[in-house]
Amino acid sequence: MSLRCHNLLLVVLFLVSVFNNVSLALGDKTLDDGWSPISPSDPYMVTIAQFAVKEHDSGHPYHLVFDSLIGGKTKHDQWRIYILTLLAKDADRGDNVGKYIARVEDRPYQNYLVLVDFRGPI
Repeated sequence: MSLRCHNLLLVVLFLVSVFNNVSLALGDKTLDDGWSPISPSDPYMVTIAQFAVKEHDSGHPYHLVFDSLIGGKTKHDQWRIYILTLLAKDADRGDNVGKYIARVEDRPYQNYLVLVDFRGPI
């Protein structure tokens, strides 16, 4: 390749990088693997996190109380998948606050939420 082709290739790669960063800055944030970050202050996300804690409690001997949603990500496959990082108090063990990870599937066409996994404290 000639020097002119190399320079053109470098300019094209630079422009692609700039446009990618501009789209991220404008809010079109999608992680490379198809996941998008969620807003911990979104009321619907908080509702899903509260559901995850309540659903987890129904199958375990100890009692967690939802404290707050601190982050997470979402991906759309056949339905919406959420992986949420949340804080919850262990009411049976002195109200210690722990960090938990919940995976929830939202199937809106069935009006159905499913707690797939709940781990913690981490």
